[in-house]
Amino acid sequence: MEEKENSQGRSLKLYETFTVEREVNFNTGENCFLSRLEGGLILLDEDVIKPESGLMGAPGKKDLVFKAAFPGMAANQLAHTHVYEA
Repeated sequence: MEEKENSQGRSLKLYETFTVEREVNFNTGENCFLSRLEGGLILLDEDVIKPESGLMGAPGKKDLVFKAAFPGMAANQLAHTHVYEA
């Protein structure tokens, strides 16, 4: 299994919300998950969107919606995983 992390930092206003969208493919084991939150961020929602094509093996998307509980700098870190068959 391969794993890499991706971090995003930004300055936010109180109660500001934003969405992070990532491509995932559960058929191939490709996924992402939240590994860290800093600066008063709250994860409001995590939604998986299936591919529109309906084709087996087509990638989908994962949306993560965050909200700032405090104004100022905040960061989220996502870990990406991919499982390879031997």
